[in-house]
Amino acid sequence: TQSTWGGMQGAILSSTMRAVLFLFFLVGAVDCKSCEFPLRLSVGSECQAPWQDLQPILKPLQPSVGFSYVLNKFNKDFQSKSDAQATMDSHAVPVIIGPGDLVVMLDHHHTLCALDLSGHSSVDVTIHICCDLSHLSESQFWDILTRENFVYLLSRNASLSDLPVPVSRSQLPQNISFQSSSSSFQDDPWRSLVGYLEDVKSNACPSNNPHCYRGFVKICDPTTDQGIPFLEFRWAYFLNDAVFFNTSLFDDPSDALTFQALFSQLLSSEADSSLWESTAASLVSLCRGSGASSYHLPNGLGLLSGMSLPGYVAPNIPVSEDPTCAAPSCTNRRSVIPKFLTHVRS
Repeated sequence: TQSTWGGMQGAILSSTMRAVLFLFFLVGAVDCKSCEFPLRLSVGSECQAPWQDLQPILKPLQPSVGFSYVLNKFNKDFQSKSDAQATMDSHAVPVIIGPGDLVVMLDHHHTLCALDLSGHSSVDVTIHICCDLSHLSESQFWDILTRENFVYLLSRNASLSDLPVPVSRSQLPQNISFQSSSSSFQDDPWRSLVGYLEDVKSNACPSNNPHCYRGFVKICDPTTDQGIPFLEFRWAYFLNDAVFFNTSLFDDPSDALTFQALFSQLLSSEADSSLWESTAASLVSLCRGSGASSYHLPNGLGLLSGMSLPGYVAPNIPVSEDPTCAAPSCTNRRSVIPKFLTHVRS
């Protein structure tokens, strides 16, 4: 009888524990709270809202995106609503609250452009509050964003083969809008190539790390463990400079001529991801060459002046997947990102 009672107790306890665990996981599975506007959330908290509600509110901090890379993301991750939701569930958008209910976004511009293109406007998007600077004046707010390198104010005024030049804040888009016939952004094909360079695959890599011979590593800032603002745009500037203005950056300058001939074809083939992927793969040797190892952006580019290329990797060295960097923060940051970051060398 005692054994039977013990078994009944165990069964009851087991049943109770299962119920408790079920409730625990049920509560844990509930989405984070819904966003209420204007945002009044503490730093570090998150909320969620349908894209159709966030789209008019989130302000980008860069004037351009790579159109081909947006299309690539759209084709891979946003064909169905369920795919779009799964993608956005893994991409919390870091934002800063500014004066006058302004909300600016620090990352995932290409991902949100792909979402906007998809038309899945009811997909829930999570935002992560990195900083609350709503108490500042507008001029103080933009001064801090500029000083912390949170805003990218370079763009091309003419040909897409030209190097980008400083532009005013008025050239930033008012929101994320990316449709088949128009966009609030300018196209930066060099930024597209950098995106494809991050995804270059090699048969020489193991199956669990197919990108081990990609162009560079998307490293974290070693002083803060946060992501390096606009890291990809530094590499995009380098590619543009090497191909059309400083071909000596190639170990074999004749390779620049080959790419110059391909460039116009790329611009007329934004949706041809295979062409962009193969072209990016051909640029890995440039990104891992001696020219990239010692490259610094020229003067006249604001805080990016003199910056090196983060995540440089010497030739023929396999690398692991990119590290996960901490979310951006307005605290414990230096006012200028270090000019010399650790390189991966043999």
